[in-house]
Amino acid sequence: MKKITSTVLGAICILFASITPAFAANVNESEPNNTFATADTFSLGDTLVGAISSGTDTDHFYVSIPSDKYLAYNINFKMSGGDSSVTYKVSVYKSTDTTTAVDSFTFTGGGPYSTRLVSMKTDASYYVKISSNDGTSSSTTKYNVYIYK
Repeated sequence: MKKITSTVLGAICILFASITPAFAANVNESEPNNTFATADTFSLGDTLVGAISSGTDTDHFYVSIPSDKYLAYNINFKMSGGDSSVTYKVSVYKSTDTTTAVDSFTFTGGGPYSTRLVSMKTDASYYVKISSNDGTSSSTTKYNVYIYK
């Protein structure tokens, strides 16, 4: 029994040691990225990093979802530093319709990670837009957005 337990525990350790981290790279927003046309490109599993420095600032990101991926994705949002009362809005748009958001939601600084499940079709492209929800902003309140399957 003791040998079986240590064999199973050893196998579990090897399994966890071989798992690739879910978040591949940091994609820092680069200005200008205030429009869909100037959006920063990212891949699923990347971390989007930036700040909304004024009440009218917006950050745009673009992702193309391969046909072999799942239909639902988690958006994990964290704000750090700066003003904990700043509220950011995250909106997701299909690249074929940038006038109507597929989903929009708000996050307030100072809290733990917030997660939202968003349905995105495979073999399609999307934009993620991050902006101030209520006109508040802070160049020191950073956001970290993870989008993963």
